[in-house]
Amino acid sequence: MRTAEININTIQNRLNRAKTKADEVLLDLSMPYMDGLETLKKLIEIGLDAKAIMVTAVRQQSSVEKATEYGAKDYVLKPFNTERIVITFDRITE
Repeated sequence: MRTAEININTIQNRLNRAKTKADEVLLDLSMPYMDGLETLKKLIEIGLDAKAIMVTAVRQQSSVEKATEYGAKDYVLKPFNTERIVITFDRITE
């Protein structure tokens, strides 16, 4: 339990710092302690105006739709290569 509390506090601290530091974010749908959807939601709640791309191992339509509702601009299926990420970021930042 203590480890989970520390990690949640660390996540919250990083979310607060991200508020002024990120133009784009790359979030995995499956992350420990706080999944990508919850992280995206928290980033929006603190006022981060970053463009988000979600990463997922499988095409989870309901999760992708929810991420889009929360403000994600696109998603990338794993496994992916660096070129795919660069192309996706270029497209959403044009």
